Amino acid sequence: MTLPAGLLPEDCNIELFADPENFGKCYWLQNGQSRQFCELPIQIIVSLYAELFKDQKALQGLKLMGIVKDSEMLETYNYCNRGKLDSTPDISTEGKLHKEFFDCGRHDKCPGDGKVCGMYGLTFRERQCLRLNAVGLNYQQIKSGMGFKSVIAVNSLMSRCRSKLGANNKIELLIKSQQFGII
Repeated sequence: MTLPAGLLPEDCNIELFADPENFGKCYWLQNGQSRQFCELPIQIIVSLYAELFKDQKALQGLKLMGIVKDSEMLETYNYCNRGKLDSTPDISTEGKLHKEFFDCGRHDKCPGDGKVCGMYGLTFRERQCLRLNAVGLNYQQIKSGMGFKSVIAVNSLMSRCRSKLGANNKIELLIKSQQFGII
């Protein structure tokens, strides 16, 4: 089993993680210590703000979610894009930022769905198709399960997923979907 980034006292990487009890609230790990999001070093906060303010789609999504205060926007944006507790550091010791898919359980109900969160531009139906494919259903079974009239619709969805995730074939698509935490 791989330990979360930042958990060990000598690990200077930063791992952000979501508070499952409070939507939009996140914390961070570094050097084996957990801290509140607002306690991130100022140079990291500046980098995160720069990333957020470049993402007009995310800003619109946050406003649709009713979040307008800058500090709340920043924390919620990172909750949605870096909330998964895993071994890949969200902020490396070199300052490199890494986004990931985090399944908060609100995707099909959230006004910011696909706008704020790091779903690689995948729609709810594309994610659903990927999950059905990952459990071993063939395209005919996926067609029936998703209520499509033709297998062509499944082919089209899978093709869009490959394009969005930069996968060249079905195997690569499954691997990337798993690496990104989509399935």
